[in-house]
Amino acid sequence: MYLIQIISRQSYYIWAGILALTAIALTQIPLFNLLGFEFSVIISILIGLAAAHIAIAGINQIRKVLPRQIRGLVYDSPVTIVISVYFWTLVTTLLLLVLPLIIILLNAFRVKNCDFTDGFAFFGLIPVITCGYSTAAGMFFGFWFSTRRRAYGAYLGYIFVTIFWGLYNIIFHPPVFGYNSVIGYFPGPIYDEQVSINSALIVARFTTIILTGLFLLLMTNTLDFSKESRFASELRLKLRNLYQYRLSYNLLINRIPLSIFVIAYGLIFINQGELGLRVSRSYIQETLGGRYETEHFNIYYEKGSETEKKIELIAQDHEFRYYQLTKFFKLKPTKKVRSYIYTSAKQKKRLIGAKYTEIEDAINREIHLNYRPSFPHPTLKHELAHLFASYIHPIWKMSLKIGLHEGIAVAAEWDDGQLTPHQWSKAMYQLKVAPPVEKIMGAFGFWTESSSRSYILAGSLVRFLVDTYGIERFKKVFPTGNFRKHYSKELKDLINEWEDFLKSQKLSPNDMAIAEYRFKRPSIFEKPCAHERAELASKAWNYYNKKNYAAAINLFERIYDGDTNNPRPLRGILYSYYYSENYDEALDTAEKIINHPKSDAYFVTMAKNFTGNIFWQQGKIG
Repeated sequence: MYLIQIISRQSYYIWAGILALTAIALTQIPLFNLLGFEFSVIISILIGLAAAHIAIAGINQIRKVLPRQIRGLVYDSPVTIVISVYFWTLVTTLLLLVLPLIIILLNAFRVKNCDFTDGFAFFGLIPVITCGYSTAAGMFFGFWFSTRRRAYGAYLGYIFVTIFWGLYNIIFHPPVFGYNSVIGYFPGPIYDEQVSINSALIVARFTTIILTGLFLLLMTNTLDFSKESRFASELRLKLRNLYQYRLSYNLLINRIPLSIFVIAYGLIFINQGELGLRVSRSYIQETLGGRYETEHFNIYYEKGSETEKKIELIAQDHEFRYYQLTKFFKLKPTKKVRSYIYTSAKQKKRLIGAKYTEIEDAINREIHLNYRPSFPHPTLKHELAHLFASYIHPIWKMSLKIGLHEGIAVAAEWDDGQLTPHQWSKAMYQLKVAPPVEKIMGAFGFWTESSSRSYILAGSLVRFLVDTYGIERFKKVFPTGNFRKHYSKELKDLINEWEDFLKSQKLSPNDMAIAEYRFKRPSIFEKPCAHERAELASKAWNYYNKKNYAAAINLFERIYDGDTNNPRPLRGILYSYYYSENYDEALDTAEKIINHPKSDAYFVTMAKNFTGNIFWQQGKIG
């Protein structure tokens, strides 16, 4: 039987082992160690490679024997051959997904899974659909080429082109998200913790199903077949068969479904901007509709929005920040900056894939910001600083060391508000929450730590280097981070100098209390069920802002029940009870915050303040 012949191949067990070992390895990596988005993406990539390889190997096996000797295959027409081969191959490749799924489900006894429904949905939408797609694509290339090596090489080349096509849009257009038939979905910045199943993802995976159908229909329309053929080695695709226009019943039966699928894919492709699949710069500019030009900026905004009412003030803010940064960097950009101001975080998420994270694009010299009613804009100078830094080197538009890339923006922005980054950094050391600075100044260690800590430490160190050794020397080290060459010192020696400098910074007890609240937040890799909790929190605060306090309380309680070691959701519960005038429950919640072992000074003070307000409103304080 064809199924048995596939499963009995050595390569099948190798792929099964790779998938199982990968699943076991993922159980040890935070964020990947539960049934959810990240786990599904990694398994999808592997099954995309495995399914095509197994399909090609199966077709190679068919060509070596008499076709009628293979039980389970119907060998009387191109349609029946393609359908029977696809069915049995798909069954075997889907079986490969069972073991990783079992492993990650068993890991749920060790690591809490917050939402199995979403987990299974992600698994079904991403690796399962990829499995069907890659099986069909592998068959297509297997029938097209005479050797297994060429067929698999062609498949890998095809996948590379599809990935490159997606990366091109991310690199040279504003969106920071992308969809791919094998990978599934790249959602955007790591700091936007909300990753949910939305309509665009469903449409993208439906498009993958259409592509699966196209591969199958291309095979049924081009497979060169004759009932007189004795050997399956004669089964080859001949694409010139597509150009046969001799009217016949069999031809119509094959061509009509193919035409329907081609039209369906074409309609999706034409409307990919409206569907949120692939958004271009021109589409964003047309959607926003408004443009305001200054000496150094082209500012795009939504016509008829609150942004338009304040566009002149926003433009002045841009030009002022530009002037400040020319003084800091001692350089002037040669091109105008494109600045996009989105009316809401939701609009920005839909158009470029970043909801709350502000984005700079050093390659294309543009920034993407959420509209803020307050003035000045809190992150404009930071994002604009990245664009100034892109002019430091003629080739490298950003540093190879993420710590330097983000550090120079913090150093240039330099917020002297409540505390400076130097003072915040000293507070981290005193609280013993500062991560290893050499790690965050490296290529990738920056992302593994909480953003509230990484940005501040990197910015403080870079500002110290600029103030001590000058901006020109820093410009030399910025592209590659070769400190020994440009400072004649190792990075660890410069860090020691900086740490000695931090000792001179002054901090009050109140400063330390605020710092404790700010810096004891875990990174996304340290949070249990980070995506689910972020989604629930967003919905809860939306309900709260709409004064639907009962719904808000319900969601905040779900978040807290999922991780009772974290008192932060109690704040939302307290606010909701207080403003719904349910003072008894508010007092109970405030007491719970005060007595919580993980509550810092900020949280305790906040809870006591609410308690005092309630007693005063109830006339219990005279």
